[in-house]
Amino acid sequence: MGTARTYVAPSQNADEVAGTSTLPDGAVEASTVAVGDRLVIAFGGNGTLGALAHVAGDPDTATDANLSHLRGLRRLREGVNLTITEVNPEVNTEPNRVELGTAAPQDAVLLTETDPDGNRVDRFYLVVDTRHRRPFRDPPEPGDRFRVEFTHELPPGERYRFVDTIPGAQPPPFDPANEPAEDGTEHFPYATEERTATTTFTFREPQVRYEQVSRQGRLVLEPNAGTQLSGTTNLAPGTPYWIRVLAGQQEPARTISVTQGTVGTNGSFGTTVDLATLDAGETIDVEFYTTKPTAPQAEQRLLDDRRGVTVRNGSAPADFEITSMTTEATVTEGESLSGLTATIRNNGSVEGRQNVTLTIENETVAGQVELLRVDESVTYTYETVFPDREPGTYNVTLATGTDSATGALLIEEQTPTATPAAEATATPTPTPTPASTQGDAGTATPTPAPGTTEPPESPTNGSETPSGDSSESALPVPPLGPQRARDALGATVIVGGAYLVDYFL
Repeated sequence: MGTARTYVAPSQNADEVAGTSTLPDGAVEASTVAVGDRLVIAFGGNGTLGALAHVAGDPDTATDANLSHLRGLRRLREGVNLTITEVNPEVNTEPNRVELGTAAPQDAVLLTETDPDGNRVDRFYLVVDTRHRRPFRDPPEPGDRFRVEFTHELPPGERYRFVDTIPGAQPPPFDPANEPAEDGTEHFPYATEERTATTTFTFREPQVRYEQVSRQGRLVLEPNAGTQLSGTTNLAPGTPYWIRVLAGQQEPARTISVTQGTVGTNGSFGTTVDLATLDAGETIDVEFYTTKPTAPQAEQRLLDDRRGVTVRNGSAPADFEITSMTTEATVTEGESLSGLTATIRNNGSVEGRQNVTLTIENETVAGQVELLRVDESVTYTYETVFPDREPGTYNVTLATGTDSATGALLIEEQTPTATPAAEATATPTPTPTPASTQGDAGTATPTPAPGTTEPPESPTNGSETPSGDSSESALPVPPLGPQRARDALGATVIVGGAYLVDYFL
């Protein structure tokens, strides 16, 4: 018996290679399969071709890409067994498996290898489309690991015994005189001992890795007519792809360029895009397809979609990342955004300037140009920004030239303060004070002389009464816009209640 191997081929229906009777074009041996690519399993051994011919009834059509012959061979239950089963299922979950009995021609197909003279040899290729659930019992997922076993069975210590026939007649090849072993193991007619060919493969998430990225993984491209866009992917070599570049933050999206290519033998890809119509600092969206972007929505296969930015020096750009931001802030109607804070850090390779804007429902309420050194951070507070909005919930977006973050702003209705009504005060009638009577117990209470009053209390701290001119004692008004604090020398300083902000401009 030969060995079992696994290959990958570009994504297509399994029967699109029907009739080739050979390994699909572009297939390469691999132990991992990107979900959606074609899986190719190679197996075979002495006697397998003859067994298929017996099932087909015609040696010339035994393996003409006809999966039914393989299914018929398995139904014979005479010592030929092919299983493809998951080996790492989740706890208390039945392992996934390939079910060839229900597979349609576009899901799985059987091919036979041929020699240089066109003669078929005892080796086969089972081609499986992994884009859909069939022929798997459950849809394959990244991380699923499968084991392939192709076995010619023969119980230990036994041999296949043919039935008795008349002299000169050949006995039927799959009608043995002996019964299966106690464990159900069948007997393959032409095996002298049981042999199994095995192989394994693991599914992976399709991945696209660009070379023109910052340390945070954001695409950084120069706005030129011949900008290079390249990288690697785990898709099968020979896979066609399309890269579409769109102008970012525009409605409707404006397509700048669409280029097509083919994945190389080592998984590499590359193309040239025309970005000459853009200026430095503009955002772009880059989409990676393995189908035409103009294909019907149900047929489109978009594998990667990411935001990028154009810069003059693509090898060392500034990368302003929003490392933290208040995701939910609540303010009362008429108050400032004091509960909203955010921190931005330059994770790029050089010092740079970028616009930092805060918008509420696409309306800019605060913005400025920020200069940050490499690895420098700045924290914003918005105590002097007053949203002119009615009570409700609004979307808030903070954006730099290379990053953006969103949050929610809840503006609550201001509760009116009730003014208590004035109450009438009754003036009591003075009660005459009785004169002291000789012999009464206790001490008489003296009555103050008419016209006398208690003297006012004198100040005890020596302070003078305010003059009433409030302009001399009022604190300076903070400037409009966000307040900021840095983690480097030159941070915000508070002087006399006002913020002095160093914008590094």
